[in-house]
Amino acid sequence: MAKTQDTYWTTEISPNTYAKGMGLRELWSKRYLIWLFIRRDLTVQFKQTIFGFSWYFISPLFSMVMYIVVFGRIAGIPTDDIPQPVFYLSGICMWEYFSTCLDAVSKTFQTNANLFGKVYFPRLVSPVSVVMSKLFHFSLQLGTFIIVYIMFVIKGVNLHPNWYLALFPLLILLIQGLALGLGLIVSSLTTKYRDLTNFFGVFVSLWMYATPIVYPLSYVTNPTLHKIMLLNPMTPVVETFKYGAYGAGEFSWLALGYSAAFTLVLLVIGIAMFNRKQKFFIDLGMMKILFICHGNICRSPMAEFIMKHLVHQAGCSCNYEIASAAVSTEEIGNNIYPPAKRILTAKGIPFTRRAARQMTQADYCYYDHIICMDRSNLRWMRYIIGEDTDNKVSLLMSWGNENRDVADPWYTGDFETAYNDILTGCRYLLNKLSS
Repeated sequence: MAKTQDTYWTTEISPNTYAKGMGLRELWSKRYLIWLFIRRDLTVQFKQTIFGFSWYFISPLFSMVMYIVVFGRIAGIPTDDIPQPVFYLSGICMWEYFSTCLDAVSKTFQTNANLFGKVYFPRLVSPVSVVMSKLFHFSLQLGTFIIVYIMFVIKGVNLHPNWYLALFPLLILLIQGLALGLGLIVSSLTTKYRDLTNFFGVFVSLWMYATPIVYPLSYVTNPTLHKIMLLNPMTPVVETFKYGAYGAGEFSWLALGYSAAFTLVLLVIGIAMFNRKQKFFIDLGMMKILFICHGNICRSPMAEFIMKHLVHQAGCSCNYEIASAAVSTEEIGNNIYPPAKRILTAKGIPFTRRAARQMTQADYCYYDHIICMDRSNLRWMRYIIGEDTDNKVSLLMSWGNENRDVADPWYTGDFETAYNDILTGCRYLLNKLSS
């Protein structure tokens, strides 16, 4: 709709740009949504649980005991003369908050695919709310640390808290910014490269051992390794907290300033990539496609795996959910027909074992497009769903303006022709949906 002289807009939805502050102004105007998302996350997470909130007190204690046994007793790693429970819990609290925020933010697009497709709101609301909701979990774990800390003070252990502990709010901001920035970058990349999620999980696990969590920074005596450790932006954060809490560790304004600058740059890059990627990913929602043929052992599973292969090649697998079903019950439970498997293998189309199933009324409600191979499928489908009131049902070849069926190779024996027709129809379909 074009603007006219008498048209007044209250809200204009458009792609984010650097000139618009990367969407931060819009995020601030919808800040009440962040609170709603936080409430949702906390409510959903603790419903129907046995331990509830108490798990966040128990979890760091379990980790602490394991670290004491493995790193303290077996490996014999020193803790700068700080009681092992206090030393390990201080690192566990800081790292757990960072790693859980990072993991949740990096999966923003995957976990919110359906929500993003249903309604418009500033997409940054979701990752920001995740970081804020995890702050509640962190406060419970920090409470465990404080309780253990006080117990050792009562016992007469000489701990030395100092004014550097006043930097604690800044340390939390740095953790949040670092997790948000890096998480947004990973989330943007995994929309195209899904296997990065597995790699990133391993990377974060290894990152913990490159951070002075289970050992003090003073334990790294090699000058080169010590400098490399300081390049880790989480090292100054953890060391500053330890230094302020009990006077052990290393504090440097230069190192803390480096961590802050690194975090700021990473956050700007992350927001820019996230805003750029969201225009091409989920704003239209995940498209759900169900291919239909008579028995679900030849044409429809061929279409399912051909279409999956095409969207994978196009780098948009995250945008589609693709499946297949039958209109009859004749082949229920059977795998793909062997000649169909052979033609898929010959054409280099990957496929998996599957069991034929019949379409249901629920499928009609769930899927956006229900695509039949021939007119006979359309007639049989009416006995299952009745009338196509939502205009979801179509013939595959009609997507290319071809008014014809895909012949059933069960009867013709010509799987080569069936494959070519299905490939052509799926290409038509992907082009139309992409445009």
